[in-house]
Amino acid sequence: MLKNGILNAELNHRLSLLGHTDVTFIVDAGMPLPVSDAVVDLALVAGVPSFANVYAAVMRVLEVESAIIATEARALAASRLWGDLKCPIRDIPHEDLKAMLPRAKLIIRTGECTPFANIALSSGVPF
Repeated sequence: MLKNGILNAELNHRLSLLGHTDVTFIVDAGMPLPVSDAVVDLALVAGVPSFANVYAAVMRVLEVESAIIATEARALAASRLWGDLKCPIRDIPHEDLKAMLPRAKLIIRTGECTPFANIALSSGVPF
């Protein structure tokens, strides 16, 4: 049994399959999701798990080379959720971010209810 790290077996497995430049989304509870095997739905009830908890867990194990957020999030409280990201981050209109979902290798749905609490992470390499 794992004693730390991501204990959710499906999420752990999906993260281990990511390669360089694969895109992972971490999204709020309201994001309209494509019908896709890429979705790992962790949402339980409003706010659980939070975006911040899922984001922190994923960032501990995933090498990220760049990220994309919605332009609308820059002016809202949602931007505090990824403020410590140590890679290039750009923003695009929320509708364009949603249009990227079908191309994602992994989409992690949280129970977060903060508007625009969504991020697309492009996998890097740790060497």
